[in-house]
Amino acid sequence: MLLAAAILLSGFSPAQSNTGFVEGVVHTPNGRTLGGAPISITGPSGFRVLIHADSQGQFSITLPYGRYQFAVQREGASPGVTVVVASSKTTRVELVVDPSQAGMPVHRTASPIRSASAANDSP
Repeated sequence: MLLAAAILLSGFSPAQSNTGFVEGVVHTPNGRTLGGAPISITGPSGFRVLIHADSQGQFSITLPYGRYQFAVQREGASPGVTVVVASSKTTRVELVVDPSQAGMPVHRTASPIRSASAANDSP
């Protein structure tokens, strides 16, 4: 009976995480960080959350795997960056906002870090 238990447990593998981590920074084209910037995140099935960058313009969030849109929330339409969150991976997002153009992001990137196999999507 003990042998049977050992055989059953040998095929056991711990459950894989279904979340990934996103970290990033909000800054102007000249590199000035935008502390406290509001960041709107939308995703599958009507998911929507608003987070704020810290005083150094940095932010981080853990999300279920899937495709999300990150945008600095400003008056009017604000294009963002599409980020594919991969299970157990970290993706780095950079949101560059040009204050002279009504807060429209002028450059956005999303790139995986800590893993060469993390899925991502840069516009």
